[in-house]
Amino acid sequence: MKRIAIVGMTSNFGGVERYLLNFTKAMSREFKLVFVNVNPTQKLAYENELLNSGCEIFLAQGKFSLQSYFGRMHIAKRILQETQADIVYVNALTTNNAYWVKAANKLKLKSVYHSHNTSAFFDNRLKKIIANIIKPYNQHILKFSTQLAVSDQAGKFMFGSLKKVQIIYNSIDVDQWKFNYEVRKKYRESLKVSQDDKLIAVIGRLEYQKNPLKALNICKQLHTSDKSYKFIFVGDGKLKNELSKQIEKFSLQLYVKILGVRNDIPQLMWSSDYLLLPSRFEGLPFVVIEAQGAGLPIIASKGVIPSLANITNQLSQISLTDSDTMWSEKIRSIPINDYNTRKKLNKKMENSKFSKGYFNRQINDLFATLK
Repeated sequence: MKRIAIVGMTSNFGGVERYLLNFTKAMSREFKLVFVNVNPTQKLAYENELLNSGCEIFLAQGKFSLQSYFGRMHIAKRILQETQADIVYVNALTTNNAYWVKAANKLKLKSVYHSHNTSAFFDNRLKKIIANIIKPYNQHILKFSTQLAVSDQAGKFMFGSLKKVQIIYNSIDVDQWKFNYEVRKKYRESLKVSQDDKLIAVIGRLEYQKNPLKALNICKQLHTSDKSYKFIFVGDGKLKNELSKQIEKFSLQLYVKILGVRNDIPQLMWSSDYLLLPSRFEGLPFVVIEAQGAGLPIIASKGVIPSLANITNQLSQISLTDSDTMWSEKIRSIPINDYNTRKKLNKKMENSKFSKGYFNRQINDLFATLK
C-alpha cells in the first residue's frame, strides 16, 4: 500500500482540518496516511478520528523539528525518508511550504500542493517582505508538483497561473447537515435564546482574516435597531481578548456569546438563523458550504466568496467598505428560512459538486494517477 505524508493539519478545528478529515475518509482504504504534526506540543485536530481510521501521526520533533527556518528542506527530506512516504501532500495557505516539494524532488517522490487561500497575512512587516521576495522562487519549485486549489482565485494566488491547476471542491456529507428542529429547540434553550429571537452565528478563527471585530460592530448596529437579535461567535484566536473587551464596552454581554472551539457545528447552525462572514479574504471557506447544507442564509464580504459556491442562492454579499448600518439593514431584509425551506436547500447541496460523493470520485481519480 502506497504511503502519503500529509502536511497542513494543525490543532485548529478549521476549514483545512475539516477538509483533511474528509480526505481521510475518502482515501484511508487505498493509501496509508501519515499526518506530519509540525507543532508536536499540541494535538492535531480530529486526532482520535485519524487514529481510528488507521492513520499514523509523525511528530516533527528533535532531529525532525521544523521550528527553525534554516535547513527545513533537509529536515523535510529526512521526515519523508523516516515515514517511508511515496507521496507528499501539502495543504497550504501560502507558498512558504514549497520546501516539501523540493525535498520530494530530491528523493524522486511525487508531490501534491493544495492551495486553500487567496491572500496571506503576516503578523510582522519583515515576514511579509521576506515572503514576497521568495514567492517567485517558491512558485518555480511548485511547478514540479501536482497543483490543486479550492477555487480559481486560490490557484492564481498560489501558483501564479491556472495552467496546471485542478480545482478540488470542499465537500460535505449532506446528511450530517440536514436540519433538525428538535435539536434546534434544545440548543436554543441551552443558549438562552427564545424561539422568537433571531440568532446570528459568526463561525471561524478569531483572527485578522476572519474580521471578528467588524462582525461585532455589525452585531451592535443590529442590536440597536432590534433587541430580538442575538449572536454567537464560534472559534478562538488572537483577537479573542479584544473581542471580549468590545462586547463589554458595548454592554452586549447578554446578547453576544463567545463559545470557543466546538465540534457541534451542525447543531449550532440548526440553532441559528443566519451566518455572518465579513472576512477580508478566503479561498473557498468550508463554513459557507456547511451553512448551505444546514439551510442558512449567508451574509458575506463582497468579492471574497467565489460565485461557484453559491449553490442554494442563499449567499448575499456586501462590500467591506459599506457601513455597519448598511450591513445591518441588509441582514434585516433577509427572511428567516422555515423548516421546509431548510430541508429543500439541503437536498440541493446533495446534488451539487460539493457533495461527498462527487469529492470522493474526484480525489480518488486524482491520486490513482500518482500510484
